[in-house]
Amino acid sequence: MRTLFLSGHGIDMRVENAHLIIRDGHEYERAKPSTYELKPKYDEYDNIVIYGHSGNITLEAINWLSKQNIQLTVLNRDGCLHTPC
Repeated sequence: MRTLFLSGHGIDMRVENAHLIIRDGHEYERAKPSTYELKPKYDEYDNIVIYGHSGNITLEAINWLSKQNIQLTVLNRDGCLHTPC
């Protein structure tokens, strides 16, 4: 399948009407961030990788990803897996 890469400031993931709504982050070279709408059981992506500096992911979005078997990976500024303190 495919991997969705997100980066920049202000990444946002939330659920609306059973769809996962994703807004990519802001970066200097990107005038307008992309928006994605993932539907349940559509299998467009099987991985989402975030290399971002700020943003929001709702608990409902995390639950939605789990139910759809979509792996979420968050990388820190060094490109390593983000781990809690």
